[in-house]
Order: sequence, then structure tokens, then C-alpha cells
Amino acid sequence: MDYIRAADKHFSYGGKPIRLRGFGIGTWLNLEHFMIGLPTSERMMKSAFDKEYGPEVEDGFFKKYRKAFFKEEDFKLLKECGVNFIRVPFNYRLFIEDNNTEEYLEEGFLYFDGLFSLCKKYEIFALIDLHTTPGAQNPDWHSDNSYGLSLFWEYQILRRQMTKLWEAIAFRYCEEPYLMGYDLLNEPAMAKWPLLNEF
Repeated sequence: MDYIRAADKHFSYGGKPIRLRGFGIGTWLNLEHFMIGLPTSERMMKSAFDKEYGPEVEDGFFKKYRKAFFKEEDFKLLKECGVNFIRVPFNYRLFIEDNNTEEYLEEGFLYFDGLFSLCKKYEIFALIDLHTTPGAQNPDWHSDNSYGLSLFWEYQILRRQMTKLWEAIAFRYCEEPYLMGYDLLNEPAMAKWPLLNEF
């Protein structure tokens, strides 16, 4: 099985140089305020939806949203346009409930299963990007931060949670040929270098 490799400042695949052409699939697995025009975090969007319509409607709506947002016909169009690479931001809450951190939710893995199945079918590489963390790695809404504080850097237990999550994701998808790699942490801010390097 082959993978994308980096050597001499270039990427190669199957022993041949490859130029990646693509973009990010933002606000699919992590809602971002500036992309959908709602000035707040994903958690607050869902909380407002839950308060107005109830938890079952809220959960059902967002599952339908994700299912409809990025489908096989989109992969087909991307392939026809010459795209061979996508970056996929995701929210840690697809895998972990804040009040039950011992078990991983299957929901996040199922999204990735579908993603890599279509990546393989259409020969499009994916870079998966941890866009949010418990406690938030930066003070902004796009990292699902409702409070403007970056507590991820204050508590080592939060950083260990994300290290373990990456281990679980890497273990499950280590043989996916169209998994280009991992963006371990999107836009970290408010961290001193020793903490960032430790993570």
C-alpha cells in the first residue's frame, strides 16, 4: 500500500511527484460563524436550537445537515474539476462528550469512515484537522469557544484528552491510503512555546 510521501521539499505518490489541488471543507464537521453568518460558537448555536425546538429535533437537524452538506455528488464534481486534496476541519465533540470522556462516540468515526470511503473511490486525499479542543486552543468562535478564554493551555488533562483522541483516530485509519495526514491543532493561540511544544 502506498501513501503520500514528503522528500526534498516535494510530495510524491506511487513514486511520482504530485501537486495537490484543493481546498478546505469548512463548516461541515465544525460549524464556523463567519461561513454561515451566525455570530457565535457551534455550541451556542446548538444550545439555542435545543432551547427552541428540543434536543431530539436539534440532534436530528444537525445530523441531516451533515449528511446533506457533503455527499458523493460533491466528490464527483470535485474530481471533475481536478481537485485531488481536501482539508477537513472537525470538532472534538463528534468524538467526546464533555461529561463522559472515557468512551468515544461512534458518530465522529462514522463520518470519517464515509469520508475515506469516498476519498478512495474518487482518489482524493484528505488532511483531517482538529479545529476545536476542550477548553479551546484559541479565544475565537471558530474553535467552538463560547467564552473567549483558552483554557486548553491551562490544564494538562485537556491536552492529554486530545493526544489520546489522535491516537484512537490514527489507530483506526492508519491504513487509509488517501489519508494524507493530520493537522494536529488548528490555529493555537495564547500558549507559551514550552506548552505548545509539549503538546
